[in-house]
Amino acid sequence: MNEKKPRLLITLDENLNELTRDTLKFSKDVSGIHFDFIDNTLWILSDESQSINKTNLRGNPIEKFKVKVTQPEGITLNKARTKMYIVSDKTENLYVFNLK
Repeated sequence: MNEKKPRLLITLDENLNELTRDTLKFSKDVSGIHFDFIDNTLWILSDESQSINKTNLRGNPIEKFKVKVTQPEGITLNKARTKMYIVSDKTENLYVFNLK
Protein backbone atom coordinates (compact mmCIF):
# COMPACT_ATOMS: atom_id res chain seq x y z
CA MET A 1 0.00 0.00 0.00
CA ASN A 2 1.00 3.57 -0.63
CA GLU A 3 -0.92 5.91 1.70
CA LYS A 4 -1.60 8.74 -0.77
CA LYS A 5 -0.31 10.75 -3.70
CA PRO A 6 -1.12 8.30 -5.20
CA ARG A 7 -3.09 5.78 -3.14
CA LEU A 8 -1.77 2.47 -4.45
CA LEU A 9 -2.40 -1.21 -3.87
CA ILE A 10 0.62 -3.14 -5.13
CA THR A 11 0.56 -6.93 -5.40
CA LEU A 12 3.87 -8.81 -5.27
CA ASP A 13 4.77 -12.44 -5.86
CA GLU A 14 6.82 -14.57 -3.44
CA ASN A 15 10.05 -13.14 -4.93
CA LEU A 16 8.82 -9.55 -4.44
CA ASN A 17 8.28 -9.01 -8.17
CA GLU A 18 5.44 -6.60 -8.85
CA LEU A 19 2.36 -8.31 -10.32
CA THR A 20 -0.22 -5.52 -10.26
CA ARG A 21 -0.47 -1.84 -9.34
CA ASP A 22 -3.93 -0.42 -8.72
CA THR A 23 -4.86 3.18 -7.86
CA LEU A 24 -7.45 3.37 -5.08
CA LYS A 25 -10.10 6.05 -5.55
CA PHE A 26 -12.63 5.40 -2.79
CA SER A 27 -10.99 7.43 0.02
CA LYS A 28 -8.68 10.37 0.72
CA ASP A 29 -5.92 8.08 2.03
CA VAL A 30 -5.27 4.52 3.15
CA SER A 31 -3.89 3.89 6.60
CA GLY A 32 -4.38 0.19 7.28
CA ILE A 33 -5.19 -3.08 5.54
CA HIS A 34 -6.35 -6.56 6.52
CA PHE A 35 -6.48 -9.58 4.18
CA ASP A 36 -9.54 -11.75 4.81
CA PHE A 37 -8.55 -15.27 3.80
CA ILE A 38 -12.11 -16.59 4.16
CA ASP A 39 -13.48 -14.72 1.14
CA ASN A 40 -10.25 -13.30 -0.38
CA THR A 41 -11.15 -9.69 0.30
CA LEU A 42 -9.30 -6.71 1.72
CA TRP A 43 -10.50 -4.47 4.52
CA ILE A 44 -8.88 -1.08 3.89
CA LEU A 45 -8.94 1.64 6.53
CA SER A 46 -8.88 5.37 5.78
CA ASP A 47 -7.83 7.85 8.45
CA GLU A 48 -8.87 11.00 6.58
CA SER A 49 -12.19 9.60 5.29
CA GLN A 50 -12.86 7.80 8.61
CA SER A 51 -14.06 4.77 6.70
CA ILE A 52 -13.50 1.06 6.26
CA ASN A 53 -13.74 -0.22 2.71
CA LYS A 54 -14.17 -3.89 1.98
CA THR A 55 -12.71 -4.53 -1.49
CA ASN A 56 -11.74 -7.32 -3.83
CA LEU A 57 -8.04 -8.10 -4.29
CA ARG A 58 -7.69 -5.38 -6.94
CA GLY A 59 -9.06 -2.71 -4.57
CA ASN A 60 -12.51 -2.43 -6.14
CA PRO A 61 -15.06 -1.51 -3.43
CA ILE A 62 -17.65 -4.04 -2.27
CA GLU A 63 -18.90 -2.30 0.89
CA LYS A 64 -18.14 0.92 2.76
CA PHE A 65 -18.55 1.59 6.48
CA LYS A 66 -18.06 4.81 8.44
CA VAL A 67 -15.95 4.58 11.59
CA LYS A 68 -15.93 7.08 14.45
CA VAL A 69 -12.33 6.59 15.57
CA THR A 70 -9.91 9.51 15.74
CA GLN A 71 -6.95 8.95 13.42
CA PRO A 72 -7.42 5.20 12.83
CA GLU A 73 -4.15 3.64 11.63
CA GLY A 74 -4.46 -0.15 11.91
CA ILE A 75 -7.14 -2.76 11.29
CA THR A 76 -7.52 -6.51 11.70
CA LEU A 77 -10.27 -9.08 12.21
CA ASN A 78 -10.21 -12.18 14.36
CA LYS A 79 -10.11 -15.55 12.62
CA ALA A 80 -13.85 -16.17 13.10
CA ARG A 81 -14.67 -12.69 11.69
CA THR A 82 -16.75 -11.88 14.74
CA LYS A 83 -14.58 -8.99 15.96
CA MET A 84 -12.80 -6.11 14.25
CA TYR A 85 -9.89 -4.34 15.92
CA ILE A 86 -8.88 -0.78 15.04
CA VAL A 87 -6.04 1.13 16.65
CA SER A 88 -5.92 4.91 16.94
CA ASP A 89 -2.56 6.56 16.47
CA LYS A 90 -3.66 9.77 18.17
CA THR A 91 -5.42 8.37 21.26
CA GLU A 92 -3.25 5.22 21.48
CA ASN A 93 -6.40 3.15 22.06
CA LEU A 94 -7.47 -0.19 20.66
CA TYR A 95 -11.14 -0.29 19.64
CA VAL A 96 -13.00 -3.59 19.41
CA PHE A 97 -16.16 -3.90 17.31
CA ASN A 98 -18.52 -6.88 17.29
CA LEU A 99 -19.37 -7.96 13.76
CA LYS A 100 -21.99 -10.59 14.53
